[in-house]
Amino acid sequence: IVAVDVPSGVDADTGAVQGPAVDADVTVTFGAAKAGLLVAPGRIHAGTVQIVDIGLDFGDDAPVARIIEPVDVDRWVPEPAEDAYKYSRGVAGLAVGSSEYRGAALLAAAAARHSDVGMVRLLDRRDGVAELVVSHYPDVVVDGTSPAEQVRATAWGCGSGFPGAESDEPTVLATLAAAVPVVLDAGALSVVAASADVRERLHDRFHAGLVTVLTPHDGEFERMLPGLLARVGDRRQAAVDAARELQCIVLLKGAGTVVAGPAGEVWIDIEGTADLGVAGSGDVLTGILTGVLAGAHARGDLDHPEEAVAAAVWLHGCAGRLAAAHAPVTAPDIAMRVGAAVHAARFGIAPNDGGTA
Repeated sequence: IVAVDVPSGVDADTGAVQGPAVDADVTVTFGAAKAGLLVAPGRIHAGTVQIVDIGLDFGDDAPVARIIEPVDVDRWVPEPAEDAYKYSRGVAGLAVGSSEYRGAALLAAAAARHSDVGMVRLLDRRDGVAELVVSHYPDVVVDGTSPAEQVRATAWGCGSGFPGAESDEPTVLATLAAAVPVVLDAGALSVVAASADVRERLHDRFHAGLVTVLTPHDGEFERMLPGLLARVGDRRQAAVDAARELQCIVLLKGAGTVVAGPAGEVWIDIEGTADLGVAGSGDVLTGILTGVLAGAHARGDLDHPEEAVAAAVWLHGCAGRLAAAHAPVTAPDIAMRVGAAVHAARFGIAPNDGGTA
């Protein structure tokens, strides 16, 4: 089934489907991609999208969203300079895992180690997680001091594997006190939803020029901003509204993950597939995001943080595709192939071994 321009029943701007709609195998669209073909539910109805250039002139019109491609990702995971050393390449700090969800720390650390950084540091919360991670990855450095005092770290990822209890709030606040990019995931997002102090800290970071990234799926988005997604009826616009309200970069996960910044800049991912929909995949994404931002911050190259976040999402999707070429995918499979995804971004092809453990 081939749809012409847009599958009947799909809103070209929002991807909304109000009633019956065509389920196309291929959608041939003209001039430029329509946002509604890239985000759910429209993306699900569109199948493979083929763009045909028919000579349209868009003048100075700004796009409502951008799509990241491998040529864009390369700048965010560059080959090391000849004089590079572990600190100059970036240091990814992780405040992740808990006694309830210890595996989240393993997955985030595994991904961060392969995301083109010189070092990974793990915040020791005295819950046994640090010992587990180091037993698997002896190159990970463990430190129990506050993230703001760990001056070597050039970005922090926080919340993967946290249960989201009130007891997690001090760790989230301590991580947000670090004057480097911060990624909040999973349990940390529950803290954002419940804590006025944490939301105030988000605003303080924005006014200080610091990058903060929130990574909600639909359920977490609803807890932070009840009713917004349903009221707007447009995942792209909902992400933009959330980014402006929370004064953070919002990464709204789903079929056609949306990355939106407080100024309205939007990227939509087309690399990720449904293979990413497995337990622990979000923990892997947090590790990649933290690594990419850590490297960019260390290089002094973070003028376009939304693009850096979109590049990390692309790496996640590419790693998932590489994993799916071998067998049904699990989160450790995705983490194993982050390095191969970096190689694919740099050179246009993944190494034959598909990554290393």
